[in-house]
Amino acid sequence: KTETGKTEVPKPPQARQRIAAVADEPRPFRAFLGELLRKLGFDVAYFETGEQALDFIRRSRADLVIVNVYLKGKLGVEVSEDIKNDPSLKDTRVILIGALFRANRFRANPTNLYGADEYIEEQIPEKEFKLIIRKLFPALGPTQEMAVDPPEYEEARRLARLILSDIIIYHVEKVDKAIRNNNFFEALHDET
Repeated sequence: KTETGKTEVPKPPQARQRIAAVADEPRPFRAFLGELLRKLGFDVAYFETGEQALDFIRRSRADLVIVNVYLKGKLGVEVSEDIKNDPSLKDTRVILIGALFRANRFRANPTNLYGADEYIEEQIPEKEFKLIIRKLFPALGPTQEMAVDPPEYEEARRLARLILSDIIIYHVEKVDKAIRNNNFFEALHDET
């Protein structure tokens, strides 16, 4: 009871805010991911090297880590392996960022190789990213409010990614030059 004689109702315990670490070079894509995570209720910290990110993840027991496969210092795939091999981080979810449009970057699906929970490419649409986060964190709420594309749309996107990967593999110099000149589709029109 309080001094005025009223019975005090205990407040329910506050749920801990989810923590996310985004380890990637400073660029618009990193900001895009961070902003979406904030909208989903995460407290977001950014890192440019694997060592800094891993130190923070271990200290904070981050709930989610999004890490570029080719990070400075300790590679993103190494960060993923370290997290998955640490029993104290068993609840930490890991998403690796690949680089579809960079011919000299990672191509294999690293979720099978490094224990990551998900793999995304640099050009992921907002809706698809939110679905992945909600799949990893069901307590965030249902995904029904976001219409899911029919299966044939996903198959078409998968086929488009495969075709693009083949173009990149067989035309490395042309792709690099087109990306530098910001005219990818025009320069590779004959290859599509």
